[in-house]
Amino acid sequence: MPVELLRSLARSTLPMTVEDIGEIDRLRVLAAAGLVRAVLPDVGARVQRAEVLSLSPEGLETLRRAFPAQQLKFEVQRQHSGSQSAARGQGQAQRLDS
Repeated sequence: MPVELLRSLARSTLPMTVEDIGEIDRLRVLAAAGLVRAVLPDVGARVQRAEVLSLSPEGLETLRRAFPAQQLKFEVQRQHSGSQSAARGQGQAQRLDS
């Protein structure tokens, strides 16, 4: 379920690389909904590898509503990932060259 992946990403150190095809598909859903910023491969690309840059403010709000007891942990991750994504530039989903 994409919200569980979002929750897992909030607990991770970002940016991070994802190579599992199922997780990449869930990342596509999260990125399309504007909940994460990620570099995604084309659907038919030979190499399936994505890089999750950060959770968006909308993604953090989704987590706050879905898991209200864990709000503090998400807030800490937001500050950490936000500084890294700012260094990489602002933007929604991007594509990796394959």
